[in-house]
Amino acid sequence: MAAQRDGLHTAVAVVAGASTIAFRVPNGRAEQIEALIRNLVLGNPAARK
Repeated sequence: MAAQRDGLHTAVAVVAGASTIAFRVPNGRAEQIEALIRNLVLGNPAARK
């Protein structure tokens, strides 16, 4: 997972196998979204609530 600032938004890129999926999110929420995705991938039950 990687984040790159892009003007008013941040591109959060999730790499899975040979594919990369990029999400454009507000700058202030990028860190929170990265943590949520990471927790979901790792199977953290708290992330599903």
